Amino acid sequence: MSWHTGVLAALAIQVDGPDVETARITGACVMRVDRSGENTPIASTWPDSAPAEEVIAETTALLLRAVRAGLPVVGFGVADALTVLDRECRRHGLSTLGELVPDEVGPVVCARVLDAHVSRRADPAQCPTLAEVCAAREVWLKDPGDLAWCAWAAAGLVAQIVESSRSLAAMSAVELHAAQAGWHREQSLAFAGVLRRRGEAGGAEDQLAVHAQADRAVGAAGSWPVAPFEQQGQLA
Repeated sequence: MSWHTGVLAALAIQVDGPDVETARITGACVMRVDRSGENTPIASTWPDSAPAEEVIAETTALLLRAVRAGLPVVGFGVADALTVLDRECRRHGLSTLGELVPDEVGPVVCARVLDAHVSRRADPAQCPTLAEVCAAREVWLKDPGDLAWCAWAAAGLVAQIVESSRSLAAMSAVELHAAQAGWHREQSLAFAGVLRRRGEAGGAEDQLAVHAQADRAVGAAGSWPVAPFEQQGQLA
């Protein structure tokens, strides 16, 4: 039985902004998805009204349990989600997942990275949403506004992409985790290049914002699955 047909830990988070260094988590879901069984999701979610520290601590604890159990952590944009979670832990004085796991956090498999790798889009700056990729690949996403459904759909999307590619299907979760490090780097650098070219056409203020976004993409390119933290004592 291939890894993607077994038990997966699916992660989906809700944040208040696009910048992983400053975004705050407003909701989260960690779901145990058993694709070999009855396909009944078991999830923990929190609404916007839940205390942020509680959301962050519980999300980290659930992911730690999954990693220790050897479950692949899957999601859509899961590297961004794990990076935001890392920053939020630091912001609230909590141990990060990376500090709690003796080795590298993983295996982590991202549907967005896999889809970009397989699709080979002409425009690297094209970043379709989970709902758009699910629609294109005919994976059911009942409610894009519900974190539990997003986590569930992301797990299904990972499985669909892996099953549709002979080369991906031949890899173990650990091998795929390692391969994604290179794909993530290629995609991030290509995205940064497009941003910089587009930024040159704008005004001075727009150029600064676009180049800052490009710099963040380059900074995250060399790491997987969590962008390195290089701003000690400077978290907003």
